[in-house]
Amino acid sequence: MPHDDYVRHLLSDLDADLPYAQGRCIETIFIGGGTPSLLSGAAMQALLDGVRARLPVDGKAEITMEANPGTVEAARFSAYQRAGINRISLGVQSFDAAKLQRLGRIHGPEEAIRAARLAGELGAAQFQSRFDARPAGAIYHSGAGRFKTGHCPQSTASFLVSINH
Repeated sequence: MPHDDYVRHLLSDLDADLPYAQGRCIETIFIGGGTPSLLSGAAMQALLDGVRARLPVDGKAEITMEANPGTVEAARFSAYQRAGINRISLGVQSFDAAKLQRLGRIHGPEEAIRAARLAGELGAAQFQSRFDARPAGAIYHSGAGRFKTGHCPQSTASFLVSINH
């Protein structure tokens, strides 16, 4: 992936919208969509440095990055932390292998568990408990004793297996 070009385009897009943010101190940054956890640590550093050079970012800002459990690597996550990421949103739609396959996810239940554990370990060791790795997405009741997580309806029993991981 051409990381430098991608970051340059993101910052160029931000430049176009700067008039809307002037005079405001940034308290939250959300980096999501398109699996930003594929970016190198250096690219994430360049992106956040570019944001900070353009806008005032509160020293206690919550800076969240979405991560696909299939792309989690300890060294890269440590680099994200050094860049300023202090919250990770893991995209775990289910711990059911068949449902993950049906959704086209690149990870299985074991990788999701490993990613959540790694995020928790980093949180305890390096992120002063601000590193939030909750492996559960939006969950709501869809009637008839079934739950829907993401795009995949599931039975109550399957839902309970997922949340007990």
